[in-house]
Amino acid sequence: MPLSRSAVITHPGRAARRRAFTMIEMVLVLSIIGTMTALSMVAFTQVVRQLRVDRAAKTLSYDMQMAFSLVGRNRKPVQIVWDASKVQFVVTDRGNVTLFRTRPMGISSEFKLTPSNFTVSRSSVEIFPPGLAADTLNIRIVDGNTARTVSMSRGGLVRVINK
Repeated sequence: MPLSRSAVITHPGRAARRRAFTMIEMVLVLSIIGTMTALSMVAFTQVVRQLRVDRAAKTLSYDMQMAFSLVGRNRKPVQIVWDASKVQFVVTDRGNVTLFRTRPMGISSEFKLTPSNFTVSRSSVEIFPPGLAADTLNIRIVDGNTARTVSMSRGGLVRVINK
């Protein structure tokens, strides 16, 4: 009697034993899943660092632009001060009487950066009423492989450079 294509030859002893995965198959699958998870966590950590540095640089550029607009609106000098001990930038009037903005950048802030992540060209810059700063200000933020430089010219041009 010829066998048709739909007919399957089975061995009664083997069919009963092959109902689950073997231990070697389970270990192999779990090791592949573990390796892929570890690799994706490294990439995820790098993306989070890059986003923090990008956000910090953009936030600082907005704060610098705000300082120039305050000078234009109030017709009084303001100063931008970097406080490395508190890891924060402060925008105040010239006599430190009026506090316009405090921008924490430390571990307890949303940016989670340390003083070693920052390189600041000068700790304090004054901006005068015609809209001119006393000097330029460059802030470099580095975390891992990501680096951004916030550059402020004397005339108020603020830009974020991807270096």
